[in-house]
Amino acid sequence: MIKKISGLLLARAITLVLLLLFNFMLLKYLTIDEVGVYYLIATVSYLGNAVVFVGSDLYLQNLIAGDIQFGCINKRSFIEFLCKTSLLGGGVVFVFSWLFFLFFDVGYAERIIVCTLLTTATYVTGLFRNLYHVAGKAFISSAIQLIDAGLKLLAVCLCVFLHKYIAIFLIFSYLILSLVLLMLLLAILLITHVDVQSKSYFKSYAALSKQIFPIVASGLFNWLQLQSYRPYLSIVQHNYLALGVISFLTNLGSSATNATMTVISQLFMPRVYATKGRITRLYLLVIASFGMAGALISLPCGWVFLSLANKQEMMPWLYLIPVGVLQETINSMIGVLTVHYMVTVKQLRIFPVCTLIGAVLMLFLLLVSQVFMLPAIPLIAAGIVVSQLFVFVVVFMKTNWS
Repeated sequence: MIKKISGLLLARAITLVLLLLFNFMLLKYLTIDEVGVYYLIATVSYLGNAVVFVGSDLYLQNLIAGDIQFGCINKRSFIEFLCKTSLLGGGVVFVFSWLFFLFFDVGYAERIIVCTLLTTATYVTGLFRNLYHVAGKAFISSAIQLIDAGLKLLAVCLCVFLHKYIAIFLIFSYLILSLVLLMLLLAILLITHVDVQSKSYFKSYAALSKQIFPIVASGLFNWLQLQSYRPYLSIVQHNYLALGVISFLTNLGSSATNATMTVISQLFMPRVYATKGRITRLYLLVIASFGMAGALISLPCGWVFLSLANKQEMMPWLYLIPVGVLQETINSMIGVLTVHYMVTVKQLRIFPVCTLIGAVLMLFLLLVSQVFMLPAIPLIAAGIVVSQLFVFVVVFMKTNWS
């Protein structure tokens, strides 16, 4: 066990270093406005995850966990599931991004294509990582995330080498590189697993929608709750500087936290499935402890990071880094409760209801900021933490732990 934990920690440490280097170069070589454009594209792309992909991923995990732990999958059904869910989620993002960029005239046609491809690539990479995760193959799952972080760093290095300091070129570069990774992952999975016909993973879009609807609704409201400020800052206020500041700093805290939470998840999540949720409360306590420690450490680390990147103008908003840490911590805890509800065969209706209230709270704060001309960044930061905490507390209190 000690050897396994040490190996996972090393892999996550390397991943974290790669992500920090990526963020460092992103901030150093791109203007803050271009950083804002980068996160706006990521936000539009994430809608596919919110509406289709997160629910599809969890649904497939629940179906395939038993098979994949023994090295077996229904290969034809798996590819069918992958293609049809990718088509659905990618189609949603294509239509939304087309309306978004065309109607508001804040971008170009290539952004529509980039958003569609980015959401699909993110989904497929995450799906493979999560499948190996629930199969108890933590090292493979960690390796996928490490390689993905390396590709992001390689993409930004390519931008620097070619002197293309624009967000759209950065994302195009990452997509081309990630396509090779995805093809390799698919080939390895199909070669190393035995083909069985015991279980079909995809029946119809109607059946899939019925199964994942509560998660879809929760995901959409979660997108409104945590991401709606980005379209607001770009469309309503035309403030890409504020968009770049809050998006980058909160993401810096959340991405570093995610590296830690992934290690914890690789150790605990298979046990949540195996024990049918009996270990969930201990898992939540561990996440909360690491999250609070991370929030405290992030302030001095963030100061050093911004100083090295020569972005002293962002120092007044240094507090946004621990906001990102807390956001990812609470988000991880909500994710654990989602899995707990799934494995204990409980109704998931509580998640969209609570997340809807969180989204309404965030939208209300944005409205207050616009009407009374208040500083948007502090209100957004408060909304992120308070709304996330509200969702978690209500779901936790409603959970039957017997």
